[in-house]
Amino acid sequence: MKTSIASAISFVLLSSLVTAHAQAQTETQGTETKPTEATGTTTDKPKTEKADSKKTEVIAVTGTRIKRVDMNVAAPLTILGKEEIQATGKQTVTDIVKALPAAVGNSVTTTTTNGGGNGSGNIALRGLDSSSTLVLLNGRRLPLDAFGSSPDLNSIPVAAIDRIEILQDGASAIYGSDAIAGVINIITRKDWDGLDFSVYVGQASRGDLQTKSIDITYGATNDRGGLLLGANVYSQGSVASRDRDVSKQALGPSSATPNGHVIVGEDNLISNDTWANPSTPTTGDFRPYTPDDRYNFSSITDAIMAQDRKSIFLGGDYELTKGLKGFIETHFTNTESRYNSAPTPLFLSNETGDLTVAANNPYNPFGVELTDVRKRFLQFGPRKSDADSNTFRSVVGVQGNITEKWNWDVAYNHGESNTRSTTKNLVNKTNLQLGIGDPANCAALSKLGCVPVNILGPDGSFTDEMIRWLRINATDFTTTELDSVTVNFAGDLLETSLGTIGLAFGVEGRTEEYVSRSDPNSEQYNTIGSTNAKSTEGDRDVKEAYIELTLPLTELAEINLAARHSDYSDFGTTTNPKVGVKIRPVDGLTLRGSYSTGFRAPSLVELFQGQQENFATLSDPCQTPGNCDVQSDEDINQFLALQGGNPELDPEKSKSFTYGIAYSYQNFNAKADYFNIETKNAIDTNPQFVVDQFRNNDLFADKVQVDANNNITRIEAVALNLASRKVEGVDFAFDYALRGTPSGSYTFSLLGSHYIKYMNQADKSAPFENVVGKYSDTASGGRGSIPKWKGLLDVAWSNFGFDVGATANHVTKLDAGADFDYPTLAAWSTYDVRAGYDFLGYGKLTVGINNLTDKEPPVSDAAFNDNIDARTHNLIGRYYYARWGVQL
Repeated sequence: MKTSIASAISFVLLSSLVTAHAQAQTETQGTETKPTEATGTTTDKPKTEKADSKKTEVIAVTGTRIKRVDMNVAAPLTILGKEEIQATGKQTVTDIVKALPAAVGNSVTTTTTNGGGNGSGNIALRGLDSSSTLVLLNGRRLPLDAFGSSPDLNSIPVAAIDRIEILQDGASAIYGSDAIAGVINIITRKDWDGLDFSVYVGQASRGDLQTKSIDITYGATNDRGGLLLGANVYSQGSVASRDRDVSKQALGPSSATPNGHVIVGEDNLISNDTWANPSTPTTGDFRPYTPDDRYNFSSITDAIMAQDRKSIFLGGDYELTKGLKGFIETHFTNTESRYNSAPTPLFLSNETGDLTVAANNPYNPFGVELTDVRKRFLQFGPRKSDADSNTFRSVVGVQGNITEKWNWDVAYNHGESNTRSTTKNLVNKTNLQLGIGDPANCAALSKLGCVPVNILGPDGSFTDEMIRWLRINATDFTTTELDSVTVNFAGDLLETSLGTIGLAFGVEGRTEEYVSRSDPNSEQYNTIGSTNAKSTEGDRDVKEAYIELTLPLTELAEINLAARHSDYSDFGTTTNPKVGVKIRPVDGLTLRGSYSTGFRAPSLVELFQGQQENFATLSDPCQTPGNCDVQSDEDINQFLALQGGNPELDPEKSKSFTYGIAYSYQNFNAKADYFNIETKNAIDTNPQFVVDQFRNNDLFADKVQVDANNNITRIEAVALNLASRKVEGVDFAFDYALRGTPSGSYTFSLLGSHYIKYMNQADKSAPFENVVGKYSDTASGGRGSIPKWKGLLDVAWSNFGFDVGATANHVTKLDAGADFDYPTLAAWSTYDVRAGYDFLGYGKLTVGINNLTDKEPPVSDAAFNDNIDARTHNLIGRYYYARWGVQL
């Protein structure tokens, strides 16, 4: 219903804008248009400022609500313009931002990992969780993705973007919850005339990852306003793990094998490749199991999923009367994704429901009940996952001037994300138990298709009747919604001899909703091979008010003060202040610093998620010889964890401060900023914590189950305020442009981050550990990769319509720990090159090669996905692309 109302409002405003624009175009033929205000420079097609326009333009800058005449603020800010975005050769926002030095840790983009499942992507700044980075579109919030922790950056079409501003500082005082690590504010194009059409094609050198993108954008402006319409069609092929040397053989293969693998007492056995008599097996049909029998699941899995994406977007404003404008922003994105996982694995002792092979089952030759059988259902084929996700957002509002120095705006923002996820070729748990149980029970249900099932036999022992009885698919549905109303006022409070006192204040009311409807079989924990989960539903109301003040201290210094009070219906209230200081002792030199507190409200998933199964990659201390009286099976690397939400959670809290120096002179800019972030009450659902406390301190005995061989069979863990983190480092950047020389124009730019310290405390009873320079996979509850250094250097030349550029990307080495066969992830450097020619009225052609030297990523058996940390490195290899664009 909300979508229908928002769509109707959008349509009415669009109709009004188009009609009014057409009339105004007729009335003002030949009138020149003003330059783009966002950066103070023209973008896209050149425009000429009106001759009689003498008013100094002010701009909105991420990190402050007070508009300014420049982008020099008291907090560190990185800006990627449209040209820089296109120069990357990347086609999703996640991949573009992930390359920045500030993005380290557990960013997720399902274009490069199967960490998601619906093609969504998000970014983790400073190595904190992605939920600690606030994502905005034109300064306003977006709906969360299907996982309920952060918005899907990939739902924003790149063609609509004018620039991306990354605020590398806490900003809860300005924007509210989630802005602990920083803010990613995506600014869309506006104030542009013409038709922009582009085609992009790309492919990896191995012949896969075929990528195509078509964009068309139309813009028109006049004295009364502007209109921007656009559409994007994008497709991306998959990459199979077996098609890359680094991933074709899993370094941690599975003990769930195609041939039946069974533990009988102290005997660890596996089926022979054939049985003498398939209908009446004997113990002679089995031999001792060895590590060489483990299954290489990488022979089936996809390392990079296939995707198709379609987007449309609209933006516009129109002067309704003098000093009053109406505006609209809306976009819709449909994403379809597909990927293969290895055929369903069965770990009988790890399944909920206490599955057992009956002693009198015709395929059990051991004559005793079996509780630990492992099997790979190879005959079912790969688990095929596909998702269909729709993201819609619409903002409508009005803005106006009270006086020449005071402005206001009121806006309504509606956003929602709807996702359908289906996984095929799973196993029906109830039917499996009937098939491996007492044959008399199955015989009573023979009319329903029940037949005895052979999970002990070799690959190929399933009959067609067995497969029909067991095979099942599961489909889940998820919806997230966001509705907000904002009212903002900003202007000059007072002119003093030292400068202007600026003031901004406003209020926001917001409602958030999350609904997840599990498949009926998943709801009952009746599937094997997928995530069984209880349905989840939750909502909250938020009321907020903020104030911000900029005061000149001297003619060379100013102080920025801000505070925001938030009232949440589910956990209460919080107030967060911020203070920033900027000093300009000489022309071009800026000294700056800031201090702020921040918070992150628990997500609705963290609060209300129904209990779900998760096969977590964990370390059991009893797998190490000598640690326990009875050593557990060291071949088990995934454990059944039942995880869920906790309505008693408190918000995460943070303190952060930065100080830095920036210098600009003509075409040279340089800056360095120190940052320090401390978070407390960090929310985590950490089964590793439960296991460690159980094994080392005899705690949580009611949360951990073990079998007769001391193997963990089940762990229960809910979301808790467990962790604390202290992050400290330095960002630096410089750029220099040498323009108009006889040989052409040159640009040089460098971005880098050095992480000095990242003290991570997994839980309140654990000591702090410095994880800088270390890698710990998120699948085992780790922080991902926190390199000591990450940076990129770009150089470019242009002349006579030609341009050439090269980018070097570097991540320093990482230590995974002595417990692994590949304990070190070597430093990784890749080089991208590009070249283009502008055919003037016939468009511009750009060709490029990413990872020119075909550098392979470092491998480690500490990594769960494809032997690499795909959130920091990638296995694509050399990648070719071409882009042709024309403006009419």
